[in-house]
Amino acid sequence: KKKRCQVVGVEVAKAAAKKAQGRGLKVIVGDIEEDVILKELEKEGKFQVILCTSVIEHLKDPSKALKKWRLFLEKTGSLIISTPNICHWSSRLKILFGRFNYEDFGIFDKNHLHFFTIDSFKKLIETEGYLVEQIKIDSVGGGFPKISRFLGNFFPGVFAYQMITRAKNCR
Repeated sequence: KKKRCQVVGVEVAKAAAKKAQGRGLKVIVGDIEEDVILKELEKEGKFQVILCTSVIEHLKDPSKALKKWRLFLEKTGSLIISTPNICHWSSRLKILFGRFNYEDFGIFDKNHLHFFTIDSFKKLIETEGYLVEQIKIDSVGGGFPKISRFLGNFFPGVFAYQMITRAKNCR
């Protein structure tokens, strides 16, 4: 409100969409991968920022989604996108001991269809026509936040609980 931004959300969960709408946000209810939802979103015009947090790993076809989202991004706009890092130390430890059990949330969320490392995430974004300008890591996750923050400066691939990426449309 302070910056007079107009926000349009896409939410698959009806209850979450209704809650956001109750706060005055415009929300399109449906699956972002469905053409009917993309056509509805197209009516909103181009966006300066597309913010996609912890969504891409849930999609059936992340490549196709990224490609289509470019159509909604202004030439000078930014895609800000995050996803968990499958190579976080806590995941490595579980796999080392032969455990790959899906969970209710987190890196092994039972609804995740795709898993990414820092490199594979960057490659996916770049392959679909974006220029990655910045990758930051969120090292707090999996316990030991102070140690993880410190070690994340030296070993981001191991201590990144999730990756946050800012990219521009380059096509």
